[in-house]
Amino acid sequence: MLTKNHIIDGFLIRDKSITKEDHAILFKDRSYWEKNFEYTPFVSVLNKVIELQNKQDTVDTIFLSCICFPKEVEFIDLNLSPTTKINFSYCSFYRKVNFSGIHFINEIDFSHTTFYEKVNFKKTIFNSSTYFDKCEFLGRTSFQTEFKQKSSFENCIFHEINFQGSRFIEDAYFKNSIFKNKTNFLKTTFKQNTFFDKCFFEGISTSFTKCFFQYPSFRNSNFQGEVSFRGIECEDNANFDNIIFSNKVEFNQSKFKNNTSFENTQFNSAYFFNCNFQEIVSFKSATSNKIISFEHMSCNILDIKNSDFSSVNFLNIKGKNSFTLKKKHLANKETARLIKSHLESQHNIIESNKFFVFEQEKYYDELNWLNNFGNKFVVGLNKLISNHQTSWLKVLSWIIIFTLFIFYIHEGIPQTKDSWLNLPDRAVELLDPLKMFKGDDETYKDKELFGFLARIFTFYLFYQFVIAFRQNTRRK
Repeated sequence: MLTKNHIIDGFLIRDKSITKEDHAILFKDRSYWEKNFEYTPFVSVLNKVIELQNKQDTVDTIFLSCICFPKEVEFIDLNLSPTTKINFSYCSFYRKVNFSGIHFINEIDFSHTTFYEKVNFKKTIFNSSTYFDKCEFLGRTSFQTEFKQKSSFENCIFHEINFQGSRFIEDAYFKNSIFKNKTNFLKTTFKQNTFFDKCFFEGISTSFTKCFFQYPSFRNSNFQGEVSFRGIECEDNANFDNIIFSNKVEFNQSKFKNNTSFENTQFNSAYFFNCNFQEIVSFKSATSNKIISFEHMSCNILDIKNSDFSSVNFLNIKGKNSFTLKKKHLANKETARLIKSHLESQHNIIESNKFFVFEQEKYYDELNWLNNFGNKFVVGLNKLISNHQTSWLKVLSWIIIFTLFIFYIHEGIPQTKDSWLNLPDRAVELLDPLKMFKGDDETYKDKELFGFLARIFTFYLFYQFVIAFRQNTRRK
């Protein structure tokens, strides 16, 4: 007979202010009320236990825990003040519940409660901490509500939930909750930390469109249907690690002002069109089964190391605040290499050349003069001569400069008109790399080592020219 409501049990056992029949009527299960439609005894006893508690000066909380409410509940019909702490934990509401427009001043506890039908908290304000942990909402539920202190919905089950336009002023907790059907957080504001870790979204659609987050965490969650994070704004770090998106997800036109992480996240198809990542955004070890699009995305530092994207769109990605993308905007060599490889597979040669340069520059930065002198020297020389084999004009200018330099060292400055006219032919003779192994060539007599080095470098320059020209003219 005893319940978890020690106050009501006390009215029966200690105070004798209610009878056994009164006590029992408050805790009848649903099957009883499906056969009995006379609610007057329940209402009478409920009002009595509320009145008894209101008269107790030593108790600052009204305990209604474990009560089974058989009829529709309107808060304004209860003899309760919204300025009082109220405990509805372990309750069962068998019919509709309407707490719309109520301004609760003190703490409210609904933990472990089951709502069987429609629940309405529209325009409700909770001034103090609010607890809905381990609740089950079996009907349509509306929480277009303002939570001014901590709110906790951990381990809940929502069958159809609408938080559109709600405001969470302090921390909000939804960890380990299950969202069975359509879920709507459109234009919801989360002013402090928000935790959706290990949640399961089973519905065909989930919307966080145009939400404002301070610090959102969705780690280890699972989304079965389509998801929209379009137009969200995140002030602090954002964590989307280890998520499974089994359907399409959109982050288009969203703004992330601090570090953002999608590490180890599994995408089906994902869209980040025109997203603005103002600090580090990491997709390390992320995967996608279909397309993932970063078109027109801007970022301060992008990291996609060890990612595995089936098809990816990097068209017109930019640096921070939409400035031209540079080496500093890529976290590492692997990121540049992966982008280059994807662009090459799409036969976008011009763009792939740009990221090949970034890859080589990142590689140069990683090398150490003490331990990798040879490699660092060669990579640096390639940058100087041909911008890593991507600029044939730069190589051509070096060929001209080197030709004039060798001619000047060997011949001096031409003194006559004929000498100037003969300069091209003489330059070719001096630099022709095919003559370096001819024994009868006396062009560099007594300067054979100098001639050998000059022709070797000429051969290197022409090789760089051919490769760079090919890089800019090949079709695939």
